[in-house]
Amino acid sequence: MTMLFIRITIVFMLSCGIPALTPVMAGSKPEKKTNKPSYQFFSQSTTSDNWTSDFVDTETTIYFSGYSGNSKDRREAEAKALQDAKSRISSYILETIQGNYSEAFRYKTEKGHITQDTEIITAFSQSYTQNILQGIKPINSYPVRNPDGSMDVQIIVPVAVADISRKHAEIDRQIAALSRYYSLEIQSKDASIMSTLLKYERIISMLDPIECALVEFLGLDEPVNLYKYLVLQTGKLYEKVEFEPDTQKYFILGKWVANVEYNSAIYTYDIKFFTDGRCTVKVRNNNIEQETTGNWSLEKLFDSSKFKLDAIFNDVTIPYQQSIQWRSIVAYGKDGKTFNILGKVASDSPQIRFTFFRHLF
Repeated sequence: MTMLFIRITIVFMLSCGIPALTPVMAGSKPEKKTNKPSYQFFSQSTTSDNWTSDFVDTETTIYFSGYSGNSKDRREAEAKALQDAKSRISSYILETIQGNYSEAFRYKTEKGHITQDTEIITAFSQSYTQNILQGIKPINSYPVRNPDGSMDVQIIVPVAVADISRKHAEIDRQIAALSRYYSLEIQSKDASIMSTLLKYERIISMLDPIECALVEFLGLDEPVNLYKYLVLQTGKLYEKVEFEPDTQKYFILGKWVANVEYNSAIYTYDIKFFTDGRCTVKVRNNNIEQETTGNWSLEKLFDSSKFKLDAIFNDVTIPYQQSIQWRSIVAYGKDGKTFNILGKVASDSPQIRFTFFRHLF
């Protein structure tokens, strides 16, 4: 198995004629290591004698399998299997771009339907590999009928090595262009700390998940990850924002965390506030966690500010906290690093005090 993978990798690189599997930017480290967790989860799909691994990659073609998981009929199963194959192709290209060859090989060889598509793979599929994915067609389909009447299907999809090579080169150019563009924008001088902070926030909000992972800031001696650099600098700038009435809304931007007690348990509220009025809300207690997006606002009153936050949890794991509708006057801490509001932990609970502490992203 190892020798087969080495042979495939060597053939792939020689046939490309371009530095497809080299780092995104010239002068960066030869292998880009990331702490990105494995976002895909393979279900325990039925293993069948009908399923094949006989298609061996060649100098011109790489073969991908797609698995449907349990489906009600063959038509649904083949549609799911094709989507699964597309996710695997995108994952393969993404991992090889980042130098994660073992992970890339895993997407080609591990059986089982990818049961959780993720934001980073979805964004990558839509913006960077769409022209490859639109043209793929399965060449074989292997059905398995389950005892409960459902069906699993494996399909085989061929992808030309030349197409992957061109896609690698195209992505390299796109990421390099974004690195240059954002580096120049960041290095341009701003009139104030606040304007710099807002610029960094705007850039962070514009980066899609794959760009957060790959785009680099080129303004230092060595290229560094742009997203991580902006998050670090934004955290430092928040500490320097002058606490004036007109800047209170911007004071709340960023990540804040509050711990509250309810029903003899401690719950953590982790909220990120963005400049466009959006926010992400995560609530957790021990191993229980739920997350969603919402909207927030800060209305300036005569001598105070009124805070609003609305969010609905779609995947509810904490039954009594299915939504958040907070309306409260804000009390700012004298240390410039905290603020307090009144809000409900549950729909039928009394209002309690939330003290939010600033955190980095």
